[in-house]
Amino acid sequence: MFYCVGIILGAIVTKRNIARPLLAVIAVLVSNVAAQAEIELIPGVVKLSTTQARQRLVVQEKESGEYLGQVTEGLEFGSSDESVVKVIDGRAVPVGNGTAMVTVKSEAGESQAEVHVTGQEKEFRWSFRNHVESVLSKAGCNSGACHGARAGQNGFRLTLFGFDLAADYSYLTRQARGRRIVPTDPGRSLLLTKPTGVVPHKGGVRLDVNEIEYRVLAEWIAEGTVGPSDSDAVIDNLEVLPRYSSQKPGDAQQLVVLAHFSDGSTEDVTRWAKYKTVNQNVALVGDHGEVSVVGPGEGAIKVWYLNINQLAFVSVPFENNLPKNAFENEPAANFIDELVNEKLKKLRVPPSPLCDDATFVRRTFLDSSGILPTHGELTAFLQDETPSVEKRARLVEALLQRSEFVDYWSYKWSDLLLVNSAVLPKAAVDSYYKWIRERVDSNLPWDEFVRQIVTASGSTLVNGAANFYSLHQSPEDMAETVSQAFMGLSINCAKCHNHPLEKWTNDQYYGMANMFSRVRA
Repeated sequence: MFYCVGIILGAIVTKRNIARPLLAVIAVLVSNVAAQAEIELIPGVVKLSTTQARQRLVVQEKESGEYLGQVTEGLEFGSSDESVVKVIDGRAVPVGNGTAMVTVKSEAGESQAEVHVTGQEKEFRWSFRNHVESVLSKAGCNSGACHGARAGQNGFRLTLFGFDLAADYSYLTRQARGRRIVPTDPGRSLLLTKPTGVVPHKGGVRLDVNEIEYRVLAEWIAEGTVGPSDSDAVIDNLEVLPRYSSQKPGDAQQLVVLAHFSDGSTEDVTRWAKYKTVNQNVALVGDHGEVSVVGPGEGAIKVWYLNINQLAFVSVPFENNLPKNAFENEPAANFIDELVNEKLKKLRVPPSPLCDDATFVRRTFLDSSGILPTHGELTAFLQDETPSVEKRARLVEALLQRSEFVDYWSYKWSDLLLVNSAVLPKAAVDSYYKWIRERVDSNLPWDEFVRQIVTASGSTLVNGAANFYSLHQSPEDMAETVSQAFMGLSINCAKCHNHPLEKWTNDQYYGMANMFSRVRA
């Protein structure tokens, strides 16, 4: 292509009269070069800190800073020092301590990842906390439908999703006279013979003797079934790569899941994480993080590992041929409109036209005050010849000053805060509602509104906000209500075990409840 550009430049020099059209051609060619996608090797930094460490490498197409589809064809991997790290079947494998660069080349270019290898001189042992529990969770052994049920299954119980390590260790090694573990002959342990189907198992076959999960459990047993310890590295954070990507229907994307631990180490836990798609119309996901793109829209993949949740987002633009000026005349009254327009543009979804004045009036009255406009109010607005944007803004401001707005939002907050005459005396209900209505009427900022409720004290008849604590007597109830009403989070599940859907652990639940332990009503 650059040879062609050279010919064109020569023509410009010799034929001045064709310079302008040829310059236009050059501009197109150069812009195409600038927009050409490149590749990136992820993760960009790899830490291999044990002899058993492996890191899956994924090559991602990238354009203008955005990840596109995964590149799988025509890849050539290499290591700058094979005495430190080798690439085998698309995975970085440690050889010796040191630092090296892994390079991948393709027709689209090349990319590198920095690899740090440590701990190769140390004896490795599987961790009950971080490996055995991972295998049990991935196999579903500690799920609510299996041994994680409150009563367990067939006399064997595990804590739900492995939230209590000490209890799980005791159940495995001490209960049933220790018959679930045979240290002298690990292969005869019920922990291995049941899930592999060697002996009858109602849960079916959950492990393959040829896979690493079986080896983890067998070697842990052979090494003496070392239990969890306070000195164990604890997971700090879960990272999913690529976190955001733009794909096409029919694309396949391998996710990479990295667990970052308190000792500074990082492990590739892609195989042991659990996955669930949030939108099946956009993307499906396999047991080991293989995403299959189905159709246009936005989807998310929920990733769970050791009681930590994380999300990976997949954006699939619609096959709409939008004109370049589709968003030029689209008004943006505030930053919310700007974000919406940006998202629509990315998905190639044409912006909806503005509603007519009659529709706007009806929606605005209902949304702000829960009432419909009168015939006179509607007619006056429709006959007003003021520019639409100006008169609409004026209507919104007028509605915010009306008593119906105060009534409507006082009612909403009373419902959210559980103002209930079945629990509170009538005088207390009146005091609580009056307090709420006065704050809404005075346009008190919502953060200050919440602060006054949470820090309320004194007589419930004098300070209506203090009734919040009359309605919720226990620290647990207070924590759950504050989280639900003010944070939009339901943390109730974490009262008994780590929350399976939210980033709340059992310890965090009681830490939150402890904040209210000295409140008395």
